[in-house]
Amino acid sequence: MARFAHMNRRILILLLVTAGVVGSLAFYRMQAPNNGINKALLDPAGAHSNQAPLSGPQVNFLNQYSHALEALAKKVEPAVVEIHVTSKVSSSSNPMQQFFGQFFGQEPQRMPPQVEYGVGSGVIVSPNGYIVTNNHVVKGATNVRVLTTTGKSYAGKVVGADPLTDLAVVKINANDLPNLPWGDSGSLQPGQLVMAVGNPFEFQFSVTTGIVSGLGRPRLSSNLRSLGDYIQTDTPINPGNSGGPLVDVRGRVVGINTAIYTPSGAFAGIGFAIPSQIAEKVSEDLIKFGKVSHGYLGVMIEPISASEMKFFNLTSARGALVSDVEANSEAAKIGLKVGDVIVAANGVRIKGPGQLQEMTSLSAPGTHVTLKVLRDGKPMVFHAVLTTAPKQNEQVVANQATATQGFHLGVTVGNLTPDVRQQLHLPENVHGAVIHSVEPGSAAANSQVLGPGVVIESINRHPVDSADQLSQLLRSLPADQPILVRFYVEGSSGFTVVHPLESVH
Repeated sequence: MARFAHMNRRILILLLVTAGVVGSLAFYRMQAPNNGINKALLDPAGAHSNQAPLSGPQVNFLNQYSHALEALAKKVEPAVVEIHVTSKVSSSSNPMQQFFGQFFGQEPQRMPPQVEYGVGSGVIVSPNGYIVTNNHVVKGATNVRVLTTTGKSYAGKVVGADPLTDLAVVKINANDLPNLPWGDSGSLQPGQLVMAVGNPFEFQFSVTTGIVSGLGRPRLSSNLRSLGDYIQTDTPINPGNSGGPLVDVRGRVVGINTAIYTPSGAFAGIGFAIPSQIAEKVSEDLIKFGKVSHGYLGVMIEPISASEMKFFNLTSARGALVSDVEANSEAAKIGLKVGDVIVAANGVRIKGPGQLQEMTSLSAPGTHVTLKVLRDGKPMVFHAVLTTAPKQNEQVVANQATATQGFHLGVTVGNLTPDVRQQLHLPENVHGAVIHSVEPGSAAANSQVLGPGVVIESINRHPVDSADQLSQLLRSLPADQPILVRFYVEGSSGFTVVHPLESVH
């Protein structure tokens, strides 16, 4: 009986609770019968929208547009790869810290090479595994892995790279791969729809769309010989997109994404791609020859502003203004002068310096070029034969192990050309020879101060004006006596004593 009484009490309590809830709901409904929210709570069907979805011709158009983008992404995405790069970067303490450390009795610390990992993008341009990417993606790579959209991973080999255009080609051992054809970047127009595919911030195979914002943008590198003529786009491009394709609505590669303009490090609405007219030619040369031989005229050129026209007696701002002529270059030999305006090359009108730079640089050395020039507004014609570009650091071997006389410093050096000065931000009052490389175990290496990019200004207080003069000066010094080197690096000059190797005693 006790158990049944207990059960009856539980049933009674449950009935009372249920009656209370129902009564409360009834009272609430009576107090606010027209409240839509309360009605929705009591009647879930009332939570549905009373608005019909959009329909009509505009929606049909948007649906077609959306389906077209889906089809384009589906075509492009399988040919895009993710490139994982491992590289070793030498790490050493600041030369000036090393220099002052010697005076305070502190031993400079040698840091072991650091291993860096990077991720970029690339696009397969042939079914047998040739991939185009940026040079800065694979620069210094000791190991390259390529990941496809199918999840397969391949070992990659850099078959060639061209720092001047920031392009490189990677090869994987595979066949029948999805690939994309090249398009014609010369036919692009501002406002044209484009799509970018890549791996921004390691978000694999991301698709973004936008338009062509501008064409013929100038060079982005401090290297005065680097090609400009970039495609500007508002298609979102971020770190990791480098090397990926920019495609038109037919899935043709019209550019290789390479850089962004940003104050914050993230995309700010301005991205740049190397046009296919450059990328296709360079990649073909890299595949065939492993390198690119660029033609060279020997002039520095810049655009003409409207305010400058009257000073050169011009009626148009079209053309490339010669701002400098390199001594002993082909341009100097044929008589080009500072202030000349090149308005045509081989019958093609020159709109700006980027176009002329592209034409000459992508032509092979030995190519004949006819230049139409305006000099103080008067037309002139010059005939040139493009040469091979000189190395910006003409290297002079200064006392390597094979040297037979003089002080064995163990460096290769070059002259301070205008390009070198700009790259190293050297003031005009700095003169000397810039170190290109240091022989391991040499006197220079043991100094812990002299390294690539350091300018040697004097030896034993004798000024140095060129690489040849430095080499001659070192040959004239005893091999077993220390030398006093004045150097310039990172905005400051200093002295250091370099001791000869023990083997020469």
